[in-house]
Amino acid sequence: MRKAKRIYRINVTQIESALKAYMKDFTDLVPRQQQYIEMMINRFVSFAYDNCEYFKGHLLLTESQLMKWMKQTARKYTVEGAMRTFGTVDRLLQSLTNGGVASANPMEEFIARFGQQGWKGIAEALNFKHYHQALSSLRVRPRFTGAFGKQAKKRT
Repeated sequence: MRKAKRIYRINVTQIESALKAYMKDFTDLVPRQQQYIEMMINRFVSFAYDNCEYFKGHLLLTESQLMKWMKQTARKYTVEGAMRTFGTVDRLLQSLTNGGVASANPMEEFIARFGQQGWKGIAEALNFKHYHQALSSLRVRPRFTGAFGKQAKKRT
């Protein structure tokens, strides 16, 4: 796996209100489920604040920092717990991206590359000592190859 070059910006002046708005989507869940979702989100946000650089009102999240968080999560919880956490943070980051609070959703890009078996496969792979090899086996193969595939990729 090659080193990540992409940086994702998260606007810290808007994140608090965006998180409150996002949690309103879960008011129909039982309180225990709401608390669980809020706990997973807060752990990710705390990790971001503790590990990301801050520049001009934005947290700067890199793919390597995201990988660090994902490895910690996968090794701390069961596969199912890590899988649910990844999915929850993916949906949160998509909401932040849609609302203009985040520049893009790095989880979406991660699963597009390694999601051959979904979040469960990724959570299992991150538990291996040589997780890079395990993730490589989960790499999503391009739908089209050759000259046609190169042209199709340019257009997307």
